[in-house]
Amino acid sequence: MKAGTGEVRTGLIRIVSVGHVSMDETRKMYRSAEKTLIISTRAMEYIDQVREDLGEAVRKGVDIKVLMREPGSLSSDDAAKQNRNLVALKEVLGEDAQIKYSHEVEIRGCVMDHEVGGRALFLVEEEGVPFFLREAAVTSHPGVVKALGSMLMLKWKFDSE
Repeated sequence: MKAGTGEVRTGLIRIVSVGHVSMDETRKMYRSAEKTLIISTRAMEYIDQVREDLGEAVRKGVDIKVLMREPGSLSSDDAAKQNRNLVALKEVLGEDAQIKYSHEVEIRGCVMDHEVGGRALFLVEEEGVPFFLREAAVTSHPGVVKALGSMLMLKWKFDSE
């Protein structure tokens, strides 16, 4: 509680395992986004698992930006997977698809409605580390969500094509 106010303060972050738990959180964020959704991903490997949730955000008119790793910075196998996933992603997002590439995607995850509170889920890029050994962080702390959203928007504007 905040000192003397009786007001409960928002926790900074909650750690979740990468896999089913982080995917459930991602799907919830896609479905509950009202204004903006910024997705930072390597190759959108999970498009089939979030297709319906992302489609719901599109139908609601959410402004969706997807920042992906530049195909030339991936192995040929990973670039081919990314290309297949990109086709599926464009089917969901339609003609208004906003997709950019960056040579590095330091943080993967999503940030929803960062200007008005919102939520975020993020994990760091750890190539070669299996998912069961990785963790993600979920936050609804307004300061952290706004900072992550601002950081990804700066990357979108100045460090992507």
